Amino acid sequence: MTIDAREGLVAHLGLAAVGERVVRPKHRESSRLCVETFVETRTPWWPRGGGGGDKEGDRTATKPLAPSDPDRWCLDMRGLDSILDYWPDDLVCRVGAGITFDNLQTTLARRGLRLRGSSLRPRDTTLGGAYARGDAGLRGAPGDSLRDQVLGLVAVAGGGEVVKAGARVVKNVAGYDLARLFHGSHGAFGVVLDFVLRLEAIPGASHCVALPTNFDAALDLLSKWRRPARSFDPAVQLWLNATASRALGGPEQGALFLMAEGWPESIDAWREATARAQGVTLANEAAQAWNAVRDLDANHALWIQLPASRLVRWWGDNQGWISGRGSQPNLVADLLAGSARLWSTPSPFDGELVAEVARTVREAGGWVWSPTAASSPSPALIRLKRALDPHGLLPPIPTPVLGPTDG
Repeated sequence: MTIDAREGLVAHLGLAAVGERVVRPKHRESSRLCVETFVETRTPWWPRGGGGGDKEGDRTATKPLAPSDPDRWCLDMRGLDSILDYWPDDLVCRVGAGITFDNLQTTLARRGLRLRGSSLRPRDTTLGGAYARGDAGLRGAPGDSLRDQVLGLVAVAGGGEVVKAGARVVKNVAGYDLARLFHGSHGAFGVVLDFVLRLEAIPGASHCVALPTNFDAALDLLSKWRRPARSFDPAVQLWLNATASRALGGPEQGALFLMAEGWPESIDAWREATARAQGVTLANEAAQAWNAVRDLDANHALWIQLPASRLVRWWGDNQGWISGRGSQPNLVADLLAGSARLWSTPSPFDGELVAEVARTVREAGGWVWSPTAASSPSPALIRLKRALDPHGLLPPIPTPVLGPTDG
């Protein structure tokens, strides 16, 4: 049996056709049957969700890693976009992997609940796309990423087997945590169909401010503005360099963005303290800039992992020569996570500059994620790939991560 035409597959499985060699299942069973058909006919395929890339619908693999084989079919998962089950007493729900962050949060907000964490471009980004990319969003506190909110999932591996991982209980420690295997895999092992998610109540109040500052003074300012918050740290702690801040409507010289959430009395005290500070951009303007940061297209960004204090030193030592290479570097640093996104406008960094940036970060003891970097998967990942995708129909394992020991 072979797949001779898109219409044949669509008619056989009752799918929605959305493009040349692109099909969009509408529920779990049609997704499984589609993968099963790909395996039976030995047809190369790749899953697509919404993960922060092109406007037409983002690949779970980033653009440089996306398959170029004209015979490879695309399984577009954005048809699985509903809340499937809801257990309010347990603060747990089950959702299709194709639902976007904004749609999910809007629906949950009607019940006074939310999914903790965030994502870049939440209007377009699906949970499955963000999970496949390993996108931690812009809330860098431990426990705030999407991965930490996933209690379980159902996926179809590259060989057609249905994989069920986790459960709908928070304390679930039996067996291997297979759900983490699909996090950051870029669709190399299979496709996630649905997630079981941990929820929380929406905080009683929140407040956002932007403080004009350079990176050297950001950590000192952060320490100062933590004190009025008393029993909590601001939930979002981002620093933007001057280029990124100006582009997103923030202060001219660079900005420290802080967003606090909690009890109304505590937030009121923090709001009053920040209102008395000089140069602080308050509420509406800061919130507009925050929304602009969320809508960043980070598909071509380098993701840098360094503790905040070392990140400050690294940027101070290297921003001059990066700018001197004809680029306009934009840096958004998450001071809670100890990470940063670095990209260039109006065009992406060239390969030589990416390699040099990666070298300096590695020398500082950090890690770099780059869609153009070259690295080799570990033997363990290769064995997993062979077990879950025995016919090699899915894209290769993405390994664009360079760390202190890479050459």
